[in-house]
Amino acid sequence: MGSRSFGKGSVQTIHGFEGNSILKLTTATFWRPISDPATMKGNLNKTSTKGRDEDEWGVRPNKGYEIELSNKEKDDLFDHLREAEIIRGSPPKDNKSDAKSDFRDRQLDMALEYLRNQIRTASRKDTKRDIDNR
Repeated sequence: MGSRSFGKGSVQTIHGFEGNSILKLTTATFWRPISDPATMKGNLNKTSTKGRDEDEWGVRPNKGYEIELSNKEKDDLFDHLREAEIIRGSPPKDNKSDAKSDFRDRQLDMALEYLRNQIRTASRKDTKRDIDNR
């Protein structure tokens, strides 16, 4: 659900040395299940390609489940997710969180609707199976 992923498919490990020197080393890469290292198909890492839209990188949503967010929606989503990670001992005093309470994550809404439809479909199949087995 949503839009094409950013395309970060590598893991870096940071090693510290004496004198505050560090070395960042790529220690793993991620590939989609259809990966073919010979042709780079299934590659997640955008930086290993020219980054063109037609290049193979990242993950695209299935047809019918694409949602392009406006820049404002992307900014609002970023702010919402950042705020959700903050653990507060007491409610904020500035009421800023109240102003953001009307935020809607269209990607999450689509995912939830998809899951609800899957549950309804499975429930109908179970009901039909029960009736058929009487």
